[in-house]
Amino acid sequence: MPSYRIVPALALAALLLAGPLSAGVDRWTPLGPDGGAVTALAAPSGVAGLVFAGTETAGVFVSRDGGTSWQPARSGLPSGQRIRFVTAGGRNGQLLFAVLDAAVYASEDSGRSWKPRRLPRQVYGNGEPNAGIVSFAASPDARTLFFGYRSPGSEQMVFRSTDGGRSWKRIDTRFGDVLSKLGPIAIAPSAPNTVYTAIPESRGLILRSIDNGGTWSVKGSLAGAVNPDMKLVVDLRDEHILYAAYGDTVARSTSGGSNWARLAEVDPTLGDSPRYAADLAIDPSSPSTLYFALNRSVPGYSGWYGGGIFRYEGRIYRTTDGGASWTQIAVSDPVTAVRVDSVQPRRIYAGVSRIGILRSVDRGNRWSRSNRGLMAASLCAVAPDPFTRDLLYISAGVCEQTFEILADNDDLGFLKGDPARNWTNLSSGLRNPIRVLEAYAIVPDPQVEGILYAATGHGLFKSTNGGGQWESLQSGLESILEAVLSVTIDPTDSQTLYAAGFKLGYPHCGGHCPLEPVYGAAKSTDGGVTWAELQPTALVEIGITLDPQDPRVLYAPDGLGNLLKSTDRGATWTTLPVRGIDLEIPIFSRLVIDPAAPQTLYAIASSLYSDQSALIKSTDGGTTWARAEQGLPLGTEIRDLAIDPERTATLYAATNRGVFVSDDAGAHWLSLPKNGLTNRDVVRVSLDPFDPATIYAGTRGDGGLFVITRSLRPAA
Repeated sequence: MPSYRIVPALALAALLLAGPLSAGVDRWTPLGPDGGAVTALAAPSGVAGLVFAGTETAGVFVSRDGGTSWQPARSGLPSGQRIRFVTAGGRNGQLLFAVLDAAVYASEDSGRSWKPRRLPRQVYGNGEPNAGIVSFAASPDARTLFFGYRSPGSEQMVFRSTDGGRSWKRIDTRFGDVLSKLGPIAIAPSAPNTVYTAIPESRGLILRSIDNGGTWSVKGSLAGAVNPDMKLVVDLRDEHILYAAYGDTVARSTSGGSNWARLAEVDPTLGDSPRYAADLAIDPSSPSTLYFALNRSVPGYSGWYGGGIFRYEGRIYRTTDGGASWTQIAVSDPVTAVRVDSVQPRRIYAGVSRIGILRSVDRGNRWSRSNRGLMAASLCAVAPDPFTRDLLYISAGVCEQTFEILADNDDLGFLKGDPARNWTNLSSGLRNPIRVLEAYAIVPDPQVEGILYAATGHGLFKSTNGGGQWESLQSGLESILEAVLSVTIDPTDSQTLYAAGFKLGYPHCGGHCPLEPVYGAAKSTDGGVTWAELQPTALVEIGITLDPQDPRVLYAPDGLGNLLKSTDRGATWTTLPVRGIDLEIPIFSRLVIDPAAPQTLYAIASSLYSDQSALIKSTDGGTTWARAEQGLPLGTEIRDLAIDPERTATLYAATNRGVFVSDDAGAHWLSLPKNGLTNRDVVRVSLDPFDPATIYAGTRGDGGLFVITRSLRPAA
């Protein structure tokens, strides 16, 4: 093991002055950016300016100034999991509930701390988007709770608690299998013993209980309400008046659900695009004023068969005459929730993907983003600029397809910024208006300042002015790659580029099955103007890795358990079977080379047939391998690797348990301090090129990007 020295006080002071602007010494500092998908909102009754936001991956945030600024409110909540519902009630909105896939957490101190509520044994989750807790409602005092649960086997159940979630009872609705299509649950604010639920896929049945869920009766049905996205909201003053929204339709009942009348058509311009209801909210000061949000697929896009991910847009409408007429007041990113401030009803909040929060202070006539401090974006990649200190490039949002509309439209894209949290979006000119921007990475040219390459789901782009404008390089590349996942630049000749990605095709069935990615790679020797396909093409996502001393030597995995090596810049390849480790068909997800000893390789590999993964090392150019993970806790998932270019025995590993460091070439690993790193699920790690003791960590939310500077360094 190496010996260490502690930086003396004067040297430490110099380090603080010379290091990145906001890097904490032995403490992680969040850098943002602001934004990221908001999945749920709660604005407690009677408290002006207090609003809570649940997010896709970063837990819960709170604003106490009407959405002007946000602070994390997630101590005790698990990291990286979607918040499906948030409710706030009790005195001054102190009692909160946050609902995850198959878990309910409670906070009794306005979000400062959270504890899980014990749920019935029948409730469990496996991450399926259409399973788990699918509906949730809380009474104004937050003591009576209901949730609807769909098991992974599609069994439906409703549970009730009358003690704030400390105990639960399954409700018998006495209607056979009618709840096999369970929908929303709504409690009447003026009469909390009155509860409604809807069965949208069973003829739009409306059920009501007037004894707090003890017994239920079918009150009526809402013809045409077969959409699983149905929303229910009860009038704030009259428990017999309720509204239902489904698709692009809003209906009202004044008879407790027995009879329904469709309100005026919301928007005749929507056409045939798929759409679903997102939320419905009533102005507490004016019951005839409602806000309705829906999301629709952007017309003109054929989805996967056209390459990429469906793009949705959100639309918000307002009626001031009880639904006799509607006005469109916002077009935005996909919407998940709309809330009206109960004390200052001119203030409206909308939870959306990508930027997080939209706010209006004039009942929706004008909207502005309101996400300062709401750091909820997932990081896909981070790249420090090699010429300008403290300049960072990141890609954020859609790192992989989830098949959930909100998450898949959370495409913040490419940004540049610094440790002082000054971020600028660089995605203008890269976005296609009818598809999601899959922003995989920005790669700076190591020789020419200002030249950047952007790898995206719809190809490769180049900027010669630091991201101000972009030009597509697909004219010469599209026949080889439609999506570019990674770019590697020859450090001795930056005109030579290697791009890896895929083109959609039929590799197994000749056109009689769904399209699949066909992975491959291409090479350019003129800065991306022309391209030639590299053979063999069975590459996986990590792409090409260059020998840092001899750029003629290339490495690439073949996706079949082998490593490919070329000694002539990709003209010919040799297959190196991966020997010495106990992984069946190892698949590489990361490969780094020791710049001082290029026969030494480090890789993250996992078995094709299991979740087993390993950190492995070769000292003979990839011929034989051995595990190099002593000190990493059992079950650690390793996501990324970085090597110190000045002291190459020092490596950093991004894991689901934080960032680990080895100062002895992978022989032993220790955890870096976790102070300030609220989310330990780190997916990317990168080193400051001007000071390799400064480490950047990208997370799946909970602050996005973090930075730390080590004070304890190996002796020279």
